[in-house]
Amino acid sequence: MKAAGWPSCSAAEISKDQRASETLSESVYTPSHLASKVEISVQACCRMLSLSLVMCGPLSASSFATVDLDAARKSVIKGEKAFEEKRFDDSAKAYAAAMHTGIQCPDIAYNAAQAYSRAGDLKSAFKYLSMAIDLGFHGDLSGDADLQPLHVQPSWKELVHSHQRKEKAYRAAHRNPDNVHISTSDVSNFWHAYDLAVTRPAAEWPDIFRQEYFNKRSPGLEDYFVTKIQSEADFVRTLQRLPRFYAGIRDDSLAVAGNLPEIKRSFRRLKTLYPQAIFPDIYFVVGELTSGGTSTSTGLLLGSEMESVGPRTFLDELGPWERSAVGPSASVPGLVAHEIIHFEQLPSGDNRLLAAALTEGAADFIGAMISDMLLNNTQSTYGDSHEAELWRSFSQEMNGTDLSHWLYQGDRHPPGVPADLGYYVGRKICEAYYARAKDKKRAIRELVQMRDATKILQGSGYAERFSR
Repeated sequence: MKAAGWPSCSAAEISKDQRASETLSESVYTPSHLASKVEISVQACCRMLSLSLVMCGPLSASSFATVDLDAARKSVIKGEKAFEEKRFDDSAKAYAAAMHTGIQCPDIAYNAAQAYSRAGDLKSAFKYLSMAIDLGFHGDLSGDADLQPLHVQPSWKELVHSHQRKEKAYRAAHRNPDNVHISTSDVSNFWHAYDLAVTRPAAEWPDIFRQEYFNKRSPGLEDYFVTKIQSEADFVRTLQRLPRFYAGIRDDSLAVAGNLPEIKRSFRRLKTLYPQAIFPDIYFVVGELTSGGTSTSTGLLLGSEMESVGPRTFLDELGPWERSAVGPSASVPGLVAHEIIHFEQLPSGDNRLLAAALTEGAADFIGAMISDMLLNNTQSTYGDSHEAELWRSFSQEMNGTDLSHWLYQGDRHPPGVPADLGYYVGRKICEAYYARAKDKKRAIRELVQMRDATKILQGSGYAERFSR
């Protein structure tokens, strides 16, 4: 899910003092809230905040350096697991605990709102939904079934209108593909920390990376950490386990911004195919080989270590899955194209394998259309040779909610078979749907918005290919 640009006025920091923590849990510190406390207009409060930025400089990443990212990540993992197990009260409390560490991630606040809503605590659900909106959450509130209990409450319409106003302003500011902003500060900070660390004993590495990388993070790295990095200690262990690999990706990772012309070209093509597209900020970070990219409300988050393999990169330290997952920096535009489609997509509320595969398949299919790059050739080659067999297996599981045989497998896949073949099946269905459509722009819109996965499958005629 998704975080804001520079840290907003919403709880930029939280004191370790328990009283401060309790105060934060009761209020969202927006300009409106501050104005109400000191009895001045919201406009005047915003002007005062703007003046403080001029005098003191912007709230940099180090302004919230004291956040315990490990604690936030641990809470997010608990929240995800509890939500999957339908322990909604436990999930809500875990997500709330993550936000109470001081992170500024709107999608985590939104997850808390969803869980509180499902748990029946509507007051807390509204509180965290308001927090998510203030922090910059982007998404379709009315179409989210998890928030259905809030629809009959008096505050719902006002909150939806507030969100719509913010969304309108955001879309107006991000509708031009030529104005897309790319942030590479995290990559530079990583290499600064790395150069310091390699001259020091291994025991000092966690402190060095905390101070010089994580504490200087962009909003994108904060989102990436709490969703993709296991812990600071695990991150450091990965670096120490793969010294030759990381040393070999330096030049290419520092040059990722050189892909901007190709990225903009892809975005312009998307604008032609899907005129309502918006173009968020793009953050390049350095992770621990767990994710090449994801999209949140903050923008597109790219793990540059996954896409920086060059002639000086040593792959001998990597495991089989890691070797298959990393690629050259030339593949960055294709990865960004995939992730921009995810950013445009709306949640369907459908937890079936079919819906998940079509979501990924649509991002692969449209991403390839706009970038002229197919992300996983190994997957495609294997899939083309086993297409009927894959469909028979997939069709038996597609209406269930177990994704583990088809998506997000990492190294947990059978020997000799590529991971994540659900991407391939989803892409082939989307490809067939588009090929049969008379109105191509409408087909793109339906694939992006994906309101009904079963309808897309039926309209594609894909299943019929294997029933003759």
